[in-house]
Amino acid sequence: MAMWLDYFMYFTYAIFFVAVGMTFFFAFKGMFSDIKSSIIPLVAVLGLIVLFVFFWAITDGQEVKSSAGVVLATAGQSHFVSAGLNIFYIMFGATILAAVYSAISSAFKNK
Repeated sequence: MAMWLDYFMYFTYAIFFVAVGMTFFFAFKGMFSDIKSSIIPLVAVLGLIVLFVFFWAITDGQEVKSSAGVVLATAGQSHFVSAGLNIFYIMFGATILAAVYSAISSAFKNK
């Protein structure tokens, strides 16, 4: 029975990588077909990369151990997780602020 499970897992991996490959292919195909319309998303991705590098530089990575002394996360893993969480908090706050701004501005435009 476990042998069939292995085949299904490999099949799932293959489908996953084909889907990721097709996603990247069509995204890049669309991006390079009209360069002017793809500048804003490219700037946004570049901004996220800059934010990640900034937060990675200001956070510190500390090894995380369980109460039994087992290493749960190395210092490098902790460093990346801290930077990722900081970016998530900033993006979440920006999303909330954008939603509030949109609601308030649309309320004043209707009057």
